[in-house]
Amino acid sequence: MTSFKLNIDLSSEDLHLLSQVNYKIIVAKTFSGGQPNVAWQVFRPALRNTISWEEEYGIYASSTLLQNGAKLRKISETEIPAIAGKLYSLQENGIIENSTGDGNAQVFTLLNHYPTPPGSMVTGLYQNAQVNGIEIAGNAVSAMPVHFKNSIEMQPCPTVHLWISSWPESSCLTQPGTSTVTQLSFEDNINEITCYFDIRTSKFLLPRRWN
Repeated sequence: MTSFKLNIDLSSEDLHLLSQVNYKIIVAKTFSGGQPNVAWQVFRPALRNTISWEEEYGIYASSTLLQNGAKLRKISETEIPAIAGKLYSLQENGIIENSTGDGNAQVFTLLNHYPTPPGSMVTGLYQNAQVNGIEIAGNAVSAMPVHFKNSIEMQPCPTVHLWISSWPESSCLTQPGTSTVTQLSFEDNINEITCYFDIRTSKFLLPRRWN
């Protein structure tokens, strides 16, 4: 089981300015090579912030409409950890079960047998974390539609996205802008990254030794 840690530092002046406008730090993750669409962790910043997590996931299903700002509410979920490379099925009774079949390695696969009036269901992965010493359990990290009797593959990528905003909440659907979003990659055996907030660019930057 691989552990990761993200440290985010702010100056006292920048923290004061962000607090005045009620801005929070938003952390999202990338899946299957796409752009993030779920705010995984949303929290009020401190001078020194630490987010840590284990690289293991659960699979969930939701009937939430895929609209910007909507709060994802699970109707079913697996336990953590779900096993990549296995085929999971959302049954007619709404329970997600591990099927006897296999999926692609390193990919979480869900087959939808749950009939819904629109003909589709939202599914994704969720992941636990610790934010500034507080355990945060069950926040969604991705959301994708899966049609009735179709399957969907979800492949995590080792990249996190950071930005500041007064909204949304954790586990909410979001469409972040690109100009002030910082991408940090945990590839190449990198398990810990430290960055700082730069008020001039409204972005999170790496210390010079990382550049």
